[in-house]
Formats: sequence, C-alpha cells, structure tokens
Amino acid sequence: MAKRRSKNESGLGETGSIEEIVPKLERDLIWHARIGWGIAGLFAVVLGWLLIYYLPEQFKDKLPENLRGSFAQLQQGVSDIQKRVERIEDRYEKLTPTC
Repeated sequence: MAKRRSKNESGLGETGSIEEIVPKLERDLIWHARIGWGIAGLFAVVLGWLLIYYLPEQFKDKLPENLRGSFAQLQQGVSDIQKRVERIEDRYEKLTPTC
C-alpha cells in the first residue's frame, strides 16, 4: 500500500515557511510546463505526419489515373467556350450603332 504524504512532506503544511514552499511550487510549475510542451510537440509531430505522409497516400488511391487527361479535356472545353463568347461579342459590336 502506498504511503500517504503528510501535509508537512508536501510543502503545504502549517510549519512550512513561504521560503520553503515557493521554490517547490516553481519546480512543479516548470515540470508541468515541460510536460505540456512535450504533449503539444507530440501532437504537432503526429499532425504533421498525417498531413505529409498518410493523407496523400489515402487520396492518391481515390484520384483517377487519367487526371491529366481529364484536365486537358476540361481546358479544351473552356477554350471553346471562350472562342464562342468572343464571336458573340464581335457580332454584338457589329449590331450596335455607333454615335
């Protein structure tokens, strides 16, 4: 069975002076801060690994193999629409009266 610490051993007892308690609290605060930054760093590493290595591999399997071909077809379709709009603009300019 674990031994219970008395109030005096923990540094928070009635006989402990403020000069004895403050350094212990400062050490505890530093320890807690280091643990917190360590946990935050661990989460940052895991998130970085997910974003850089794991997720791209998962999405690579779901993207079509002929993505470049699909993009080229889409680009050709857009250029065809642009040509049609230019022809309509030319016809409109010919039909509008000039002052």
